Amino acid sequence: MSKLYFRVTPVNRYDIPALESWLEDIARRGLFLKKFRPLFCTFVKGTPRPTRYRVEPHKRILDEDLPQSMLELYRDFGWDYVDEISNSMLIFSTQDLAAPELHSDLELQGEQWNKLRRSALWSCWINVILTLALLALFLYAEFGSGSPVLALATTTAPVLGLFALCSFLFLLPDSFTDLRHLTAITRQLEAGIPLDHRTVYPKRRPQTVIAFLAPAVLLTLMIAADWILPLAGGQMEPLDRLDSFTPLSLASLEGEGFQSATRVSPEYQSSQSQVLPRSETRYVDYGNFCRRERHLLCPNQWQVVQTGEQDLSDGIWVRMEIMWYDLPGSLLAVPLAREQLDAAMELDDGIWWTSQQPGPWTTDYLPETGTDFLAVARRTGTPFQAAAAASGDKVVMVRYTGHGELADHLDEIAAMVRCR
Repeated sequence: MSKLYFRVTPVNRYDIPALESWLEDIARRGLFLKKFRPLFCTFVKGTPRPTRYRVEPHKRILDEDLPQSMLELYRDFGWDYVDEISNSMLIFSTQDLAAPELHSDLELQGEQWNKLRRSALWSCWINVILTLALLALFLYAEFGSGSPVLALATTTAPVLGLFALCSFLFLLPDSFTDLRHLTAITRQLEAGIPLDHRTVYPKRRPQTVIAFLAPAVLLTLMIAADWILPLAGGQMEPLDRLDSFTPLSLASLEGEGFQSATRVSPEYQSSQSQVLPRSETRYVDYGNFCRRERHLLCPNQWQVVQTGEQDLSDGIWVRMEIMWYDLPGSLLAVPLAREQLDAAMELDDGIWWTSQQPGPWTTDYLPETGTDFLAVARRTGTPFQAAAAASGDKVVMVRYTGHGELADHLDEIAAMVRCR
């Protein structure tokens, strides 16, 4: 078997004079085309000889056979079929310098190239629509929830944005370049001028490599974000499985006499020789659990929920939810903390378990706490409280209803974002 050689394709597939010139120059160095690809071509080694290459338009659908009658006719004139380009063009070659040209009817040749031009025009419109659709999806994913910083950190919005940017920078310009080359060929033939077969061409085209690799990388990221990363978390676990930080304890907020709402399952209870204290149980329910999530820009996110015994005689449901984010850098940390604090204060006035007349939110910003951001908010006349903190690349958001005061536990709140 002949050894194969690979060369990056330095010319646009529809820049016919440049493509033919490049293939002929490669043949003079003893490399003859075996397989054409827009990114790189495959060659076989041979004796260096002058070789002519010609590219002929022939659009066909995928299940169509090659036009054998055309191939036989060209073979009779001394031209051998080499390969096909994107189901739209055929490549022929000959080492007979006296072999006649493949076309003598410029009008017929122009009609064939014009079919490809119309196809390229449709491709341009499709790529424009695709770019706008990707941009619309990005804007919806980023701003549809009303929390753009959180969406950027925990959804596939950044990948969609990069897809739209990649399409705008590479896909659209490449489509317009295809159309420009085909339009130039069509107009030249309509003017009765034969096509050129020798021209200068670039030695490399790095934007083509980027245009091919970038979508592949982004698609991999999209699959990872939607299918792989969710498998690494998402399950409710006992509170003692939390290992990234030490959470603020609901018991410390409520003080002496606090009772957790956690129950020991009957199955677990029957397997023990004695009743276990609630503080030692590993039973999980929707009132007491922790859950880890992983995202592209937030590889470590925790949700921690703690709930007290349900006694609404005083109109207060004792409950605390902690959202903790470990970001890849500090750029989003403070904006995310501010955004989440604002979101926490947009609570429904008609919560069924509280009868107090809601008043305005009051917020205290505490810059002198050794963190980049720390604020505590409370709604007058209600048990609703919230706190947010950011330090470095860590963010924590606390929502709490109960008898204690988050403002009395600033050190514990700040400690949750000072961990490394």
